[in-house]
Amino acid sequence: KEHRLFGNLEVLDIGHVGNSNIRLEGCIATIAWLNGGKLKQVDLEGLENVSHFDVSVLGSTSRNNFKRLNASSIADLPSEHSSCFFFHAMKNISELDLSGCKHWEGSSKGVALVFLTNLRSLKLDNTDIKEAVLVTVLTKCKKLLNLSVSGCRDLTSSKICAAKLVNRDLRLLELDCRYINLDASLWKIQKVYPSLLRLNA
Repeated sequence: KEHRLFGNLEVLDIGHVGNSNIRLEGCIATIAWLNGGKLKQVDLEGLENVSHFDVSVLGSTSRNNFKRLNASSIADLPSEHSSCFFFHAMKNISELDLSGCKHWEGSSKGVALVFLTNLRSLKLDNTDIKEAVLVTVLTKCKKLLNLSVSGCRDLTSSKICAAKLVNRDLRLLELDCRYINLDASLWKIQKVYPSLLRLNA
């Protein structure tokens, strides 16, 4: 029986491989195509030059199995308009890390994250995501358990609390809100999210 190259891969970890500026155009998309949709976890941490087109192909090809993506520091994020396809292609994903990504375009940058209704863990540390966008995402992602927004200077703790008023199903177990504007006290955060097992603030 002929075995296809990369055909049995379920986990691909090439994070921090070589230089962060290494050129990988088409590499991820090719692996995803050869893999035939079996990939469940992909780690691209620290690789700045991965194309968002490659990640979209990865999501489309592996959408039924794809559950975890670490693309922190990726510099080639899609525009506000094309991000709809980018995130829709990953709508079954449960863990997403986009920490350090500061290149979304438009005032509604990142709003297409609302397509990811199966998210259980979302890391957006040190990004420039807007407060209104995050609140919108929190009201749509009813399964979210872990949220990390450390270093997001445009965010306030009061708005993170306010999201619970709209999404009553939001039951965070872990919240990292260090280095944001803590205009709501830790007591208030704990009261709004009594299910919290870990709070970093």
